[in-house]
Amino acid sequence: MKEKDEAKKYLELGKQEYKERKYIACIRSLTYAEQLFAALNDKELEGECLIYIANSYIKLGQLDKGIKAYEEAIFKFEGKNTSKKGTCEYLLGLIYRDNKNNISKAKEYLTRAINSFEFVNNLEKQADALRALAIARIKNPRKFVEKKEEIISNFTNALKLFQSVNVKEKMAVTSLELGEFLISLEKYADSLKYLEQAYNYYKSGKSERILFTLRIDLIQSHLLAGNKNAALRYYKEAIEQSKRGYFSEKLEKFSRFF
Repeated sequence: MKEKDEAKKYLELGKQEYKERKYIACIRSLTYAEQLFAALNDKELEGECLIYIANSYIKLGQLDKGIKAYEEAIFKFEGKNTSKKGTCEYLLGLIYRDNKNNISKAKEYLTRAINSFEFVNNLEKQADALRALAIARIKNPRKFVEKKEEIISNFTNALKLFQSVNVKEKMAVTSLELGEFLISLEKYADSLKYLEQAYNYYKSGKSERILFTLRIDLIQSHLLAGNKNAALRYYKEAIEQSKRGYFSEKLEKFSRFF
């Protein structure tokens, strides 16, 4: 009992040090706590320590040590806490996608995360992982063309899940990303549904920068889909917004159409 109290004390200390951005101290405290939990055969709390250790290494820029700690945490959470296992898989997927540029590994971990979050019925996190997987696939130029339908499916499934739990900001971000992906495929008419959804969220003043980007996208898609009147409406809005300091060369290029 004394050992468990000691371990929990250092676990809480390490968490506090992490909040205070004392990452080296956090690693030291939680490494000790993890050793105590290992002696007590408490794998779930070992995993808890390892998540914070991994997070601290990532904050310090020591990616390989962070990856190793996340992988160890996954092993500890197996059969104990599927939700936290999924969180580690998701974070590893992002690291391999954004920092290591290893798309194959990113897809592996993100797919595992999707399955873990589906198992525990965490719809928002499942959607996060689906969206992250779509972005990982976009980053793989060799597979981009043949995987385009899977990318669209990942985005649309993520969007449905975000809608089911009413996470409006993530719905808007995903709609924008899907709309721009469809533009890249020259599916301009298809892109409009998603760009309009994102526009309806951002027009309330959530982000002027994103709103301007959306107006440019909507002008382009409406023009190329043959909807000149709708394009003109967004063009006029973009012109007004440009007077407040927003600018795009694309906006000047559109002037010849009106």
